[in-house]
Amino acid sequence: MILAQLPIDSKTNEITAIPKLLKLLDISGSTVTIDAIGTQTAIMNQIHEQGGHFVLTVKNNQPEACEEIHAVMDRLERETAKKKKGERLDPVLRKSLKNYEEVSRTEKNRDRYEHRTYQICGDVSWLTKSQEEWNMVKSIGRIKQVRVPVERDKEGNDITPSLEEFLKKGSIRAPVPSAAEGTGKDIQCTAMISDLTLTAEKLGSIKRMHWSIENRLHHVLDDTFREDRSPAKKSRNNLALIRKYAYNILRLSMLEAGMTNIMTEMMDCFCDNAVLREQYVFQGITGLY
Repeated sequence: MILAQLPIDSKTNEITAIPKLLKLLDISGSTVTIDAIGTQTAIMNQIHEQGGHFVLTVKNNQPEACEEIHAVMDRLERETAKKKKGERLDPVLRKSLKNYEEVSRTEKNRDRYEHRTYQICGDVSWLTKSQEEWNMVKSIGRIKQVRVPVERDKEGNDITPSLEEFLKKGSIRAPVPSAAEGTGKDIQCTAMISDLTLTAEKLGSIKRMHWSIENRLHHVLDDTFREDRSPAKKSRNNLALIRKYAYNILRLSMLEAGMTNIMTEMMDCFCDNAVLREQYVFQGITGLY
């Protein structure tokens, strides 16, 4: 559901609007997730002041913190592998290893296999900002995702390479990007911070819920409601608000009726069913007053 919206002035960005938007919401007891642009000290403090918690992405807009998290996660990942083999561990990392956890999951989603590794560490002493500006941070983490496109032979047999093979050689459909190209769209590695003490499984669950916003909200607005193709300029904010009202009505009806989870099918139901339109559009709006 969409709870609030604020327009962004052409001369600014989301950083100035996020604090105003948060003030409109009751986030007490809630966990707030924001893309990397929201990873700002003032925003973290405001979330705390309003009684909420946060799980935020750390990217190149916070270069020092991003580099530190990736560096310590690389070291802890190597130490964990050594521990499984019974090899001697680095004594410097002993405390961090006690507070470190990782879990891997694989699932088939549409025409690809998705391999995810969630890493979390409750020792934040490696994070310089945790000693200074980010003293509310209790966990640092990382999420690694590799998407391997499904491949089939002429007989239709699944010949998709394993994760290890894909990382070494790539595949016909998706070559491994060179070092100069970075990780690429099929290989993603994202650093995270939180004021909560999380398990690796919980970090993954929160991140998956955040990702679902892209699929169930932004994609629907852009594609189904054709927002990204709208030529409107002066009226764009008003039209965006109307689309979101329509989206909420459709989503609410889907949740309550349990009829379908596909937005276009629910739109067809509303077009064909006057009772639905009466219940959710007219009676619903009347019932608010």
